[in-house]
Amino acid sequence: MLFRNRPDVLARYQKRWKFINIDEYQDTDHVQYTIANLLAKLHSNICVVGDVDQSIYSFRGADFRNILQFEEDWPETRTITLEENYRSVKPILDAANAIIVKNVFRKPKNLFTKKERGEKLELLVANTENEESEYVAQKTKNLLEEGAEPHSIAVLFRTNAQSRILEEKFLALQIPYHVVGIKFYARKEIKDVLAYLRASLNRNDLISIKRIINVPTRGIGKGLSAKYLAKSVLTETEKKRIHGFEILLSDIKKMIMMRPASKTIELLFKKSGYLEMFSPEIEEDMMHLGNIKEFLTLSRRFDNLKPPQGIIKLLEEAVLMSAEDSMSDKTKSVEELKKKIRKKYKKKYGQNNFKVYKLN
Repeated sequence: MLFRNRPDVLARYQKRWKFINIDEYQDTDHVQYTIANLLAKLHSNICVVGDVDQSIYSFRGADFRNILQFEEDWPETRTITLEENYRSVKPILDAANAIIVKNVFRKPKNLFTKKERGEKLELLVANTENEESEYVAQKTKNLLEEGAEPHSIAVLFRTNAQSRILEEKFLALQIPYHVVGIKFYARKEIKDVLAYLRASLNRNDLISIKRIINVPTRGIGKGLSAKYLAKSVLTETEKKRIHGFEILLSDIKKMIMMRPASKTIELLFKKSGYLEMFSPEIEEDMMHLGNIKEFLTLSRRFDNLKPPQGIIKLLEEAVLMSAEDSMSDKTKSVEELKKKIRKKYKKKYGQNNFKVYKLN
């Protein structure tokens, strides 16, 4: 609206940016398309990179027709088609070509590679993520038993949240693994939710309280947080700020004692306002929300247990899965893993209050 209503403002930015370069052009929406065209109109120096066959963000407003009509928008366009693939072997490209050729609206191209040899693709149709991850873990175990080197096996997945179920299955089959990136239970949003649950059940868990006392922001800065954790005398104003947090923990504890695990976590998000920290319009926030959704899905597994056992079992599993050295190459068995975890968490939870169990 600014560029359309104020030609002087548009002219200022047209002069400032003489060359427009856009990547993943097939995933631009109408507003982005319009802004790019307005900016490039003066100098006609616009270069875009994209592939209509890779348009995947229509649910966020992306319009693949933007790239299809680029040559009409800019008649002097020079189009360079990059058809040689340097990464994949021929069977993979043959499968890709066979799929994308069915797209009705596209620019014709034929992917090829000099890597002729390669195994045929295997297709697994799984009804659930549990079936899928079990297949991947068992396939990996079979390869290892056949003599394959561990470093030659990789599992690729699209979203970070998918690592949780895979880690679980690899642990159950005693397969050493290494997650490139952050493990599921080590992600900030997951640690935050676990901290809320632990702090609600145990007001002496100062580490958990410190983590979430001002998450989301509730006016409790580092100074007040330190005074509260040290049990120092607080002013009336400080007491009022802390009171809301303590009421929240009490409410969460009541939910833990009365409701199924997944319902408790849903209400925790609602009462704490935690989800409001993330915007579905921001890609990084969408990743965080995806992890939270996966955690909620995980919690439903414990809904059949009588409260508060559902949340307690969930917390026990989180401890097991997040142990720093849980899947080191030195770990030979689940029993050895249990010993390591018991030793590590004995002081924190107490010998009689901590139970380690094997995932089935």
